[in-house]
Formats: sequence, C-alpha cells, structure tokens
Amino acid sequence: MIEAVTTTNIRKSEREVASRLSTFEKADSTLLSKRKLLRRTDSKFLMSERDVPSLLGNLKPNYSVLLASEQTIASYRTLYFDTRDFRCFHDHRRGKRPRYKTRIRHYDDRKVSYLEIKKKNSANVTVKSRMEIPFDTSCLDTSEAIEFIGAHTPIKGREFHPVLWTNFSRLTLLNDRHNERVTIDINLSFISDEQVVAMTGVAILEVKQPSFSMQTPIMRDLAKRRIRRKSASKYCAALNATRKQLANNRLLPSFRAMERLRV
Repeated sequence: MIEAVTTTNIRKSEREVASRLSTFEKADSTLLSKRKLLRRTDSKFLMSERDVPSLLGNLKPNYSVLLASEQTIASYRTLYFDTRDFRCFHDHRRGKRPRYKTRIRHYDDRKVSYLEIKKKNSANVTVKSRMEIPFDTSCLDTSEAIEFIGAHTPIKGREFHPVLWTNFSRLTLLNDRHNERVTIDINLSFISDEQVVAMTGVAILEVKQPSFSMQTPIMRDLAKRRIRRKSASKYCAALNATRKQLANNRLLPSFRAMERLRV
C-alpha cells in the first residue's frame, strides 16, 4: 500500500493567503446548500501561488469563504485508484468521453472521508458521486464500495488498485449572487510508491458553474490577467511527475506549465 505523507508545515505564502481570507465574509450553511454543484462544468487555471493574495483582494466584494473546522484553508489527502493498465489515465489522455476518476478523499480538518467518482460526459459536464466511508480508510475491499463503483462506472470495483496520493491545501469561495464555487489548491505534493514530488509555487484554480460563463467576477479577473483555461488534472499531473514511462504527449503542455511555475 502506498503510504500517505501528511504536510504539517505552514509556509509563508500560505500564511499570506490565510491572512487575506480572514477579511472575507464567512459562508453560511444556506449559501453552501445552494452551491453544491455536483453536476457542473469545470474550468481550470494554473497560476503562481505568489499571485493568489492579489487575486483574492479583487474577489472579496463578491465571494464568501467556506470554513473547514473554523479554518479558511483546508488540508486534503486524496488516494487515486486505476486499473492495472491505467485505463482511467489513458482515457483522459486520449480525450475519451465519458471518462471516470475513482478516488478516496480524506478531509482531515473535518475527520471525514469519501469514496468519490467523477464522470466527465460528452457534453463536458462533470458529475460527482460520493459515498461517506470511515475516516482514513484507504481501500476498496468492502461490498458497499464495490457496489458503489459498479453503479457509477463501467469498471468493476475489484479491477481498481491504489496508484498514488495527492496532498494539497484548499481554499473555497462561494459566489454570493450566482451559482458558482471557486477552489484554489496550493502546497501540492504527489506521492507514489517510487517518489515524492513537491509542486511548491503552483496554484490550481478551478471555477465550478452549472454552465460555462465568463460573466462572473472571477472569470473577468482571470481574463484581465491573461490567465487562460488549461487542463490541470492533479491525477494526470502526478502520473507525469512520478511515472514518466507512461505515454502522455497530449498532457505534457499542462505539466510543463506547472513545472514553469514551480519554485
């Protein structure tokens, strides 16, 4: 079994982000219930972690921050699963639709874990299904997990095996007026049974909307900064970083963009 690595040190850049977030309004449960967006379009962007505080300054009037156990930045650990021949990875690399990702995500601040399946369909819509499991569980050997996977993917649950971990810190913003959620992931690291790769300096921003729109404050701000949408799958990037023998030409531009931001 691949061992997870827990990041405990809080770097200066993360403290700066937390300081900026402390000035935001706090999202309440009513707003959160309106912004679940389990069926949505996802727009991903890569940016330097150094630029996140200034971006947040522009977003404050229109967004509230979602707290995780009273913290504005949450710690996530995600274990990805794939088949022995990396079917899910290659489906993504080839642009196949529908395609699936299967993972266990640990929300450390809340001491909650979920088995999650993300489906990207032919209309470029992401549908996320999840099932709560005991905290810190890292295997798919229960009948409930196998049944859940079979209900949401064409791949049998017993075909999956653990591939790698991704660790990161996440801040989540909810648009106060429109159905939109923004996540920014920083302090990333990729952990496989072969190596640990720290992606210090990289920020992955994701805008989740019911349908794609450029007419929201975050999308307009990103356009002004000339930050364009880019495929930025953490799972695929982690495989690029830790298993270079896999064929990945289609995904290399995104991974190289991450590498350029890395410090």
